[in-house]
Amino acid sequence: MMHEDENEHIEPYRILFPLGAVAAIIGVLLWILFQNRWISFYPRQAHANIMFMSFLWSFICGFLMTALPRMTSTFRADFFELFIVILSVFIQIVLNVRNLVSDSIYFFSFQILVLAFFLLRRFIVYKKIPFEGFYFMPFAFLQGLLGIIVFYVNKSDFSSFYVLAGEALVMNLIFGLGSRLIPVISRYPGALMPDAKTPLSNKTFTLTLALVLNGGFLLEVFMHKQAGAVLKLIAIVIMTIKYFRFFKRPSVFNIVAYLLKLAMIALVVSMALSAIGVSTIASLHLIFIGAFVLVTLIVSSRVMLAHGNQNLNYEMKSLRLFIVGVGIFIASVFRYFAQTDVEGLWMNLSVYLFLSVIFIWTHKFIKILVSLKE
Repeated sequence: MMHEDENEHIEPYRILFPLGAVAAIIGVLLWILFQNRWISFYPRQAHANIMFMSFLWSFICGFLMTALPRMTSTFRADFFELFIVILSVFIQIVLNVRNLVSDSIYFFSFQILVLAFFLLRRFIVYKKIPFEGFYFMPFAFLQGLLGIIVFYVNKSDFSSFYVLAGEALVMNLIFGLGSRLIPVISRYPGALMPDAKTPLSNKTFTLTLALVLNGGFLLEVFMHKQAGAVLKLIAIVIMTIKYFRFFKRPSVFNIVAYLLKLAMIALVVSMALSAIGVSTIASLHLIFIGAFVLVTLIVSSRVMLAHGNQNLNYEMKSLRLFIVGVGIFIASVFRYFAQTDVEGLWMNLSVYLFLSVIFIWTHKFIKILVSLKE
């Protein structure tokens, strides 16, 4: 293992964020390849697997492996840890491009365990919970592994897998970390930095909220889909108002605060549709694209600005971030309009808009990386 002073230059986000952007492009390109009959298989599962287990996973790992050592004042990611995560993302892409979707799902258990082990190594040293939101973190990993077990028992149940290992996993991470990050990024008065040490005064309430949210996922998968959606909606609305301060004004006007509110709107609307029984694959994309991807790109923008020695005021009035955020939200709406027509106008508008936004976001990221090497 490398010594601390030798691996200080290793910033996982510098590699994993652009790798995630490449994965996103490949995952969406599958639909273009299918429409032009350049691939012979229907890419629904392959597309979903790449978007969750390569694209979003790269950003999740890039963020946690960069930020958590700082939050816990422990040792940074070493070369081997970073290499394993990068290699696993490449393997996921290869498996799904070859349409080996079942193998991809089983391999995801390895990815979950690798990241869980990375976090556990730091918490064993730190021996504390940085803030209440971390109570959501174990649920993310447990739901992911449960989703894989359910798929193993019933190999045709892709839907339950994506609910548990996709939606539940990512939502727990967003709520857990976002409870501290989103108020900071949005510049709300009194927002605390992620590494700020505070008493865990709301731990019982937060843990109860995590149980309600995750109970909703379990209820949806194993008992009653609509009732589970209602339970999830209750938890989401409370999180959105109390922790994400949806009805609060930022201390100064900034674009990202309102883009994050837009993401929360997409999340609540999609969950409300599920609660009233009209949920479809298309409406779930309001969550996947309009909420998950939008939050991911906004949080990742803060990471690359802060760690790239850039002026954080860029977030406040950046036309680029505005285009990225609004573009992602509109892409989710277009995907909703497409419904099951994956070769029609709305689907194509969603696909090409999404790809354009990823290119626009990545262009800024590359400029920052180049500036760090000069």
